[in-house]
Amino acid sequence: MHPERIRPTEDELARARRIATDVTFETSDGLRLRGDFVAPRNGVVVVLVHALGTNRMHFLFEAEMLARHGYGALFYDGRAHGESDGDVSTWGQDEQRDVEAAVGYALAHGASRVATLGFSIGSTAVLLEAAHDPRVGAVLVEAIWPSLEEEIADKAGGRGWLSRAPVVLAMKRAGVDFAEVRVIDHLAALGSRPKLFIEGTADHDTPVAVNQRVVDAAPEPKELWLAPGAQHGGYAEVAPAEYERVVIDFLDRAFR
Repeated sequence: MHPERIRPTEDELARARRIATDVTFETSDGLRLRGDFVAPRNGVVVVLVHALGTNRMHFLFEAEMLARHGYGALFYDGRAHGESDGDVSTWGQDEQRDVEAAVGYALAHGASRVATLGFSIGSTAVLLEAAHDPRVGAVLVEAIWPSLEEEIADKAGGRGWLSRAPVVLAMKRAGVDFAEVRVIDHLAALGSRPKLFIEGTADHDTPVAVNQRVVDAAPEPKELWLAPGAQHGGYAEVAPAEYERVVIDFLDRAFR
């Protein structure tokens, strides 16, 4: 609920400055988020949403990759992370507001169309926002659980309810609504928008079978790419050329 705040390094910021402009924008509940914006050459901006306990530089490689192909990118520190406001993570629930604000910023600064890409908890926020935000034209999802209950049961359920109860109670006291963070219940609302799911074959945090349940429940059109040997993330590290081909080909077809 209160992740360690890891700020971008000077080297990362210098690298980001080569392609992006430093920006801030505000969420509907009054938090100021810090990000980097790459203006699009083709009118399409991809909003990039990181996972718990990291920062926007998780997607620096992806932003550079997108820029090479004419796509814009907005990669930002989510609430309670990096250089942004806030001190509580709600595992995707309130983070929807961050995605909403990022989509709005992109559309107000040169984007005619927007896609969203999330990793882990970031993918939950992306899917929950896209489910009720028609401005999102395509969705890319990396490593996602069907629901928060299942993830907590897996990661904190070693002694059954005795070990899960403190986690669940802490989240509820922080305002997390477990029914809201059930991604699998919101998938139908994505309708006919293109969807790309990405997972690592060696991911023990979010196993392939777990991710597959979300893929199976999502409406067409949808695609799945399994990164061979990748664990929780790091898809571009184990197969950089294939990762780039899969993502760019998906976007090109989604927005052609």
